[in-house]
Amino acid sequence: SIDKHAGKLQLLAIPRDTWADIPYGNTTGVWAQNKINAAYSYGQFYKYPGGGAAASVAAVEKNFNIDVDHFVVIDWVGFVELIDAIGGIDIDVPSDISDFGTDVLDSFPDQTVTAGPHHMDGTQALGYSRVRTDGDLKRIERQQLVIQAVANKSISLGYVAKVPELWDAYKHAFRTDIDTAMIPGFALLAKQMDLSHIETYSLGPAMYGGISDDGQLILLSDRDKLYDIIDRFFADPEMRAEAPVVALQ
Repeated sequence: SIDKHAGKLQLLAIPRDTWADIPYGNTTGVWAQNKINAAYSYGQFYKYPGGGAAASVAAVEKNFNIDVDHFVVIDWVGFVELIDAIGGIDIDVPSDISDFGTDVLDSFPDQTVTAGPHHMDGTQALGYSRVRTDGDLKRIERQQLVIQAVANKSISLGYVAKVPELWDAYKHAFRTDIDTAMIPGFALLAKQMDLSHIETYSLGPAMYGGISDDGQLILLSDRDKLYDIIDRFFADPEMRAEAPVVALQ
């Protein structure tokens, strides 16, 4: 979410196992219950109008009452290409993470990312973003670290001022409903943002474990906690920083 007045950028993560209503079939307004990350594959498979991205947008809007203005989709190949294009990223890894059961961390010695500073190329950043041996909620934290690291590196290289040229060079790596004619406007907007301090939020603290009727391990939400997080996410950043209190007598 972009707050143009405050020059702030907020990022909200939705856990992949969140049990939700998602579009079903190729007609809008028809819903089925599943994990929210299934919305994309359902949309692709059933040829939902606009495909998987549109189905994901519809699921977010229905389940969380959030209006989504635009979407951007990037696959693993594009992810690696873009991070390699900026010369890799620097991340201060907060704690060790290993994965001996898959090939996700094969690009790291002993399939382990140790705590401390790391310079990661695209393949390593992808592995660090994907690993979830300690759960999806911790993976969300790692993904947000990667996004902030990409922003920091882009700032250091002066890439924010070159958004139109970069878009022309790398738009093949994205799928989006943002028209090319809108890119110069977004470039001007990016210059006004404090990209070095992206505020990150997650719906994870509002979730608790459950089992679906068909035996899937899922996350159910405490609606009061969920909307408290969403309200804080959308609150005016300056007001949030002041933390005002209303007292009734």
